[in-house]
Amino acid sequence: FYLGGECAEAYNVLCGSLSYSDVGGTFSSLSSRRNWHNYVGPGRWLSWHVLWCCWTHTGSAEAVEPTEVMVVNFLGLVKALAPNAVLKRLFHDYATLFHQRVLVAEELSDLDLPFTAYHDIVWHMERQHQIMISNSALETLSKQSWRRRLSSRAIKALQEEIVSGNCILVETLTGDTELVDRVVAVTAVRLELADRSVFACLLKYEAEEGFTV
Repeated sequence: FYLGGECAEAYNVLCGSLSYSDVGGTFSSLSSRRNWHNYVGPGRWLSWHVLWCCWTHTGSAEAVEPTEVMVVNFLGLVKALAPNAVLKRLFHDYATLFHQRVLVAEELSDLDLPFTAYHDIVWHMERQHQIMISNSALETLSKQSWRRRLSSRAIKALQEEIVSGNCILVETLTGDTELVDRVVAVTAVRLELADRSVFACLLKYEAEEGFTV
């Protein structure tokens, strides 16, 4: 596809790679355009946004080697969902939240947008839809091989957390490996003394290590 082209399909790279060229992160701002290339490998999506809102390509993409790509047409997705009212409402909820983030994004790209990661969107969906998605992920956990399978007690504890709204479960892919992430909300409070020294430190967060006591 090419810059400014009308978008009707999302692309997922199965093997090989694509070169994506974005001439200016914000498509509407001609003065801020800059040339850069990003190589898109297996597992990455391009123009995922078109499944949730109207989209115009903000860059161009082409294969740099023999590449296999899965194409999802947004009209085909809409038609597939039409007979199932429950899934249709779930997808509408997801699309509404995704579109809100597109509207407030400072820069647009066919690759990624801020705060549109799957777990970010699901966390803000209606409770009934969060439970549906979490139960699907929980079913995946219960079907894992015995070496990786959680105990029945752990499964029950997760079910209770899901119902109470203390967490959600989302399925993700890392390469060829399917993972289930447990997502919880964290509220951070910073208390300082008059001399600006920290009153107390219960947890410390570092990018490479995560939270430490």
